[in-house]
Amino acid sequence: MTLQWTTEASQAAADLINENSSLDYVLFTIPNPKQSKPEVVVESKGNGGRQAVFDLCCNEASQKKVLTGAFVVSAVDEKGSVTSVRRKLVHVTFAGSQVGIMTKGKLNGWSGPFRDPFPGCATYLQLMGGDMDDLQEGDLAATLMAAGGATRYDFSNQTLRGSLGLPETPAPAPAPAPIVSSGKRFKMPVAAPEPTPEPAPTPEPEPEPEPANMNKTITALQKMKAHKQAMKRTSKMEKTSPERPVLQPVTVQEKEPTKPEAPEPGPAPKPPPGDPDRRQVLMLVSTQSGSNRQLNDCKASKQMLESIGIAPVILDGADPGAKKKRDKLFRLSGVRGNYPQFFVVEKGMLEDIDDDEDEGEATFFGDYKMLNEKRKNGTLAKDIGLGDDSLSPHPGQEENTEAKASNKKFILLISSMCNARVMAEQNHAKAVIEGLGIDMTKQLELLDGCDKQMHERRNELWGVSGIRAQYPQLFTVDDDAKIQYVGDYANIMYLNDNGTLAQEVGLAA
Repeated sequence: MTLQWTTEASQAAADLINENSSLDYVLFTIPNPKQSKPEVVVESKGNGGRQAVFDLCCNEASQKKVLTGAFVVSAVDEKGSVTSVRRKLVHVTFAGSQVGIMTKGKLNGWSGPFRDPFPGCATYLQLMGGDMDDLQEGDLAATLMAAGGATRYDFSNQTLRGSLGLPETPAPAPAPAPIVSSGKRFKMPVAAPEPTPEPAPTPEPEPEPEPANMNKTITALQKMKAHKQAMKRTSKMEKTSPERPVLQPVTVQEKEPTKPEAPEPGPAPKPPPGDPDRRQVLMLVSTQSGSNRQLNDCKASKQMLESIGIAPVILDGADPGAKKKRDKLFRLSGVRGNYPQFFVVEKGMLEDIDDDEDEGEATFFGDYKMLNEKRKNGTLAKDIGLGDDSLSPHPGQEENTEAKASNKKFILLISSMCNARVMAEQNHAKAVIEGLGIDMTKQLELLDGCDKQMHERRNELWGVSGIRAQYPQLFTVDDDAKIQYVGDYANIMYLNDNGTLAQEVGLAA
């Protein structure tokens, strides 16, 4: 869908990418996304950089809007005595928590036009209302540092205004230096405080370092006295040596060894195999994920679990009311912002998962790849601790699919030289095909149409589909080497959404 940029919006984008511009952020919005050619207008621009963009995205009024734009960060590179500062852009696309599902569905198609005015950005962020972690200063710094090219990043952009972002940023001092008299004026106020030490010769210089130490000493003495008093009380009550009562509460902390075991999906933390009714699978998803791959993985995972008789409990990480539970689960898995994730939870303990304690209410099992691998091995239910795959096999249709999938081969025609939209569609199509349960290394061939050595085969595939220079395209190869065209990206998604893709490619009856 084509977007119409207003004159003001185009000028604001041009101003931001201008190296000499004092502007360090600009955000646009689409007032009417339902138009045939939606108009892009300026929502806000000015100084403030990352913080200004963060505040605008968190604004309640923005939860009904789609925002896009970019902001400036200062890349500081320090090599020995030489410090260089470069101006870099971070691109942002934001969909508020109250944006309609139809509008969110258009974001992938708009991603190219959104990014075109800002070439060469350091990174691209796609944010959904309620999940702003990627725009937090710490997370963003880690993302930019992973890309390399700088010693550190300054989000206040003071470096671009001449101070290099050092702690001693009162850089106005060098400016008055040429005026000799000003240097003397600074000495006069310094001389003024010299007579003042009279009331405080002894207290002022020395008490200042000592209060911190004395406070620490007093605190330590108070703790020691309290500890001794507690020991005396317990010794009177129990008539034992004061060391015994101190050891008894320490035994309560025996629960701590369960922390390293919590993330392990191994059999150690599982309840007895004969009591599977005590466990349930918690599936952490995000209904506002900007990644089509993640959305598809969530859908495929749910079907995978249900096929072996496991009904997962769904927790939406994008729900503001579930933020504490989501953050607790992220801490258990050690992976933030990736969906879906799977945890084994004791029944009735879901409400106890919060952000205050790290006790073993939940055990991290794995991500989508882990789940898919266990399913292929036939050990998914057994490894979760909810039964045995061999005792409760997949439905007949599933077994038939596996048998057919073992011989079926696929060709996904892609392009390594394409824009961001096509690249996202290619990755999504690949994830959908992986969800069919095939061996991706043996049964799927990724054929790059831009590879000169593959031009002959590419042209052959174009002859089968009747469509040239369009990516991705999916083909099946029968046992007799006959190639059949399945469809382009839109057709693959249509078949997948209707649940008929496996049947269409011959993996199900």
